[in-house]
Amino acid sequence: MSRYLSLISVIVLCFVLLIFPQSGGVFLLVSIWMSAIVARDFFGYVSNPAEIEVCEFFASSLLAAYALSTALTQFNVFFAGGGFAAKLFNIDQFYLSLALISVGITSVVLRVAGMVFPFRLGEVSLNKKQMTDCTLFVIFVFFFALYAFASGLIGFQGAVFVSENSSRISEMGALVAFSLAPTGALAVYIASRENSGRLLKISMLLIAVVFFLLNFTQGRRLTIYAAFVYVIALRMSGWRSKNVMQDIFYILVLLAVCMFGYVFFYAMRLASWMSSSGMSLFDQVYSAFDIIFNPESYGLYEQVSDNALERPFVIGYLSEIVSAASSKSGLNGVAFLSTIAMIIPSVFIGEKNFPIDEYLIHPHFGMPVVDRANSILTTGFSDFGWTGAFVYVLVVIFALRLFLIFVKKRFFGWFYLFSIFAFLYLMLGIEASMISYWIFLRNLAIFALFFIFISFLSRFFSSLKYK
Repeated sequence: MSRYLSLISVIVLCFVLLIFPQSGGVFLLVSIWMSAIVARDFFGYVSNPAEIEVCEFFASSLLAAYALSTALTQFNVFFAGGGFAAKLFNIDQFYLSLALISVGITSVVLRVAGMVFPFRLGEVSLNKKQMTDCTLFVIFVFFFALYAFASGLIGFQGAVFVSENSSRISEMGALVAFSLAPTGALAVYIASRENSGRLLKISMLLIAVVFFLLNFTQGRRLTIYAAFVYVIALRMSGWRSKNVMQDIFYILVLLAVCMFGYVFFYAMRLASWMSSSGMSLFDQVYSAFDIIFNPESYGLYEQVSDNALERPFVIGYLSEIVSAASSKSGLNGVAFLSTIAMIIPSVFIGEKNFPIDEYLIHPHFGMPVVDRANSILTTGFSDFGWTGAFVYVLVVIFALRLFLIFVKKRFFGWFYLFSIFAFLYLMLGIEASMISYWIFLRNLAIFALFFIFISFLSRFFSSLKYK
């Protein structure tokens, strides 16, 4: 019943905003109401992860990325003494409203798709052998991650080059960076299982903490996404708190850690800006602690506050693309195809010197080429306008859905768990290039081979044990 109520609510909100597109007040109220829908959705996901429907989760993530961030930004603007965000950021309120309507309608399309073709994550229970395989996998990835960070294969904000002086991507670094959050969630799942031994629980918790701390270096929002996936893993393991006060305590601790991660990441960014030459990741971490312990000397909190005022307002860029696509014909699929071509190995298509995302879209619409908050919606609008936005989210979610169904049928067990955590983490990161969805599929296909290898090792050592 609540699913239908959310669906009808979003439709009504879009209709109201369509009637009053020039009203900043109506825009704010609609974003607040949509945010309330998001809060209800995510409370349900945490309460019963097995009932998460993949299309609906994508819809909720879209609303969280655009509506919730819009409401939070507007409140920050009010507290800073400003008026409505449209005026502060010099954006046409009409196109801001159209952008939010497009997000709402897209979420409606996804929710309807989830009702017609539902696929829920379901319960996952691992037997003793699967738990052993899962533990081996977590340990393998843990040591690979330590090596990748120590050797510089993974740097600040997800840089995965083979060396500081090379522009060639490190395949190992990219795979490890991809696996940080889902593998950490697997460690949480193992540690939270009732039948896990004390030593196993402690070691897995320590590994999960290390993975979470490593995420601090990769992105501010990624820390929050990882925290959510950890909570889902905890709930899927069957763990339940003893009382409400314990829930509140854990939530407060998690929020405090996420807030520290947010500030720490920005401190690392300040350290990189102040460096005249390239800094290693460890130097950035050291400098970041110096900045955190001496915030006044660097104006840390003032800069974090200024950044928090503008950076979350991602709907501003979407509104610019909606405006541009309304006045000029789109790229007719070129933006979509360029993201596909980017994941094809160079040995098949040669050097990848073609533009993608902002470097392709902005020149076409006469916009300056700068890094912006691109997403699947900006790609869809750039290619085919409103039709592209709706069709692209369906293409992506059904491609991911088919892969999850295949994994569940063929690899049910810990690899399906890993795929679930990776999927949830990916879906939360709406502000990303469309290429991230194809990379997700490619990386999971590679990890499937690793799953087969781990299973082979497990059977091999088991056979030795009984000889």
